[in-house]
Parts: sequence; structure tokens; C-alpha cells
Amino acid sequence: MHRVKRRLENNYKLSLIIGLSVFAIAGIGPIILYRFYSGNTFVALVDMVLLLTVTGAAIYAWITDNIEPPAMVLALVVSGGLVLMMPKLGTPGLFWYFTLVVFNFGMLRAKWALFLNGTVMWLVLYLSELSSWDELLPFVMSALATFGFTFIIVYRSDMQRMRLEQTSLTDALTGIANRRALDQELDLVFAHFQRFGIPFGLLMLDLDNFKRVNDTAGHEGGDAALRAFTGLLTESLRKEDRLFRYGGEEFVVVLANVEQTTMKQVAQVLCDLVAEELKSPADHTTPITVSIGASLLQADDDGESWIHRADKALYAAKAGGRNQVVVYEEIDHMQSRGSDA
Repeated sequence: MHRVKRRLENNYKLSLIIGLSVFAIAGIGPIILYRFYSGNTFVALVDMVLLLTVTGAAIYAWITDNIEPPAMVLALVVSGGLVLMMPKLGTPGLFWYFTLVVFNFGMLRAKWALFLNGTVMWLVLYLSELSSWDELLPFVMSALATFGFTFIIVYRSDMQRMRLEQTSLTDALTGIANRRALDQELDLVFAHFQRFGIPFGLLMLDLDNFKRVNDTAGHEGGDAALRAFTGLLTESLRKEDRLFRYGGEEFVVVLANVEQTTMKQVAQVLCDLVAEELKSPADHTTPITVSIGASLLQADDDGESWIHRADKALYAAKAGGRNQVVVYEEIDHMQSRGSDA
């Protein structure tokens, strides 16, 4: 339940789509039955198409977390539904247009919503029973004012939200994704793992003896080392892999489509690369090393359990002498082999 709440809080379009589906099932469902009962079959069928589209779009958006396609489909279908029903609804149907304006701005980017709302306005006017300027002018002016003001508000809100989201998901020092972004990424990872069975690996990285770097090079030198470290990893990882700053000198890498052997190989490459390339800003010769704990995603995992296993492997890497990789799934094997010796 907590994960559901977090997903809805972090994605307002997903919240709109899910909310619309609940409204459609609870509100439009009974209306469809009433329209069939009263003999208004055409409008009932259009309502049924809307209901099925909204429900299908909500399911697709929830499973894939890909919001834009279902949002576009919903805007087009709901707009088309209003246009198709205008001859049956008559002048009272025009009142639904103002609800449609707000809905389309919630679903689409401001420029596309402006275009769609303008197109629908002229179509519903053409199909409506309004004929004289005394009837047309008040509707046209109020409609233009509604989607004009809504466009300005939504456009500015979109720009501000994009800036805030970017800031809230980015680590200020290194410029990479932060822990909040990791939480969102893990939701996507679990969805892809459950739906498609894609294997994922998680690496927990901790720079060794980093306090010495801060002590010898100062905090500015330590900050420079962290930026150099993240730059090195960013250049080395694949496009589908994601790097996050977990806190302090701890980092997380989420590896997509990897088995245990590949995960360990990638971790070892990163470990060796850091030892070879990263130097202390104090003298530019002393190597900075990293310890890495790794773990594969399991079917019954949540974010906490997955990270906990990788962190336990990281602790084993630190205890074993640092500057090395330990895979959680190999810890028991390593311990049993050591006891046999």
C-alpha cells in the first residue's frame, strides 16, 4: 500500500488517470445501464467505449509506468466522444466542453492541449444547435477565456514542476541522481522484473578511507574527488544502467539485464578502474579505491531487502581488506569454503 501511495504522489498524471478510471467505473457505469434502459443506445455505446478506454489506459499506465501514450489516447478518445455525442446531447452537451478543457490540459502538454481544445471547440459548435450570434458569442468568448487562462496556468506550472522535479531528483554536488530518484527507479525495476522477468543487479559502492581524503585535501578536495568518481563511473556504465548517490561517499548502481556472473564482472571492472584512475587531490598520486557489494534482485524483494543484501556484501568487502568486490549470493559459499580449509 505504501508503494502504491508513493507512486501516485510522485506522478500526478498517473494519479489523474487512475482517478479518472475510478470515476468512470463508479459514475459512467450506472449511466450506461440507464441509457440502454431508456433506449438511448448510441450514446450508451459511446459511453461504454469511453469506460473501456479509460480502464484499459489506467491498467496500461500502472503496469508499464509509461504515462504519455495512455494520456494521449484518453485525451483523443474523450474529445472524440464529446464530438460524436453532440448531435444527441444538444445544447446541454456544450457544458461538458469546459470540463474537457481542464481534462485535456491535465493529460497533455500545454501546446498540444491548446490545439486539441481549439479543434474540439469548433467541431462542437458546428454540431450544436446554436445558430445566432447572441448564442454563439457568449460560448465562444467564455470557451476561449477558459482554455486561454488554463493554458497559461498549466504551462507555467509544467515549467515550474519540471524544474522542481529535476532539482529534487539530482544530487547537487555530483549532478547524478539522488536517493529519492533511486526510490522511483526501484519501483520501475520491480514492475519490469515482475512483468517481463528482466534480471537486475544492484551494486553498493563505498569509497575506502575517504575521511583521509577530506583530512589531507580538505572538503573542497573531497568534493572534487567525488565528482571525479561519479564522472568516471558515468562514462563506464551502459546506457541502461543507473548511478545514484546514496549518501556521503556511498553510491548505488542498478544494472539491467544481468546475471550473477556478469554483475560480478561489471563490479570488478569498476573497482579496478577506480583504483587505476582515481587519485587523491592532495598529491595526485595516492590512489583512491572503492569497495563494492553486489546482489541480484529476488522475486520476493522490496527496495529495503535488496539494498540490505548489497550493503551486507559491501560490509564483507570492507572487512576483507577493501578495494574488492563481494557478491552477497557468494558469501555463504565463501564462508563454507573458508571453514573447510
